[in-house]
Amino acid sequence: MATRQSSPTKEPAKDAVVITRTIDAPREVVFKAWTEPERVKRWWRPKDFTSPVNKIDLRVGGEYLNCMRSPEGKDYWSKGVLRIGNNR
Repeated sequence: MATRQSSPTKEPAKDAVVITRTIDAPREVVFKAWTEPERVKRWWRPKDFTSPVNKIDLRVGGEYLNCMRSPEGKDYWSKGVLRIGNNR
């Protein structure tokens, strides 16, 4: 399957983190893997961890909240806000 490379049209902000991956899968499958909480739970964690909490609000300004739980029971939380482009 051919993959399409894309590049940012603007340089990222100095405090931005930019991660680029090329995934050999249909866009629809990749989109669902990143946006459906039940699918995110399957991969958003290291081996042997669980992911008990995944909330995703896909609106601009919407928030996400994720928890990874270690085998020892320690929780690691991440959260953020959906931004489009350079909207800060």
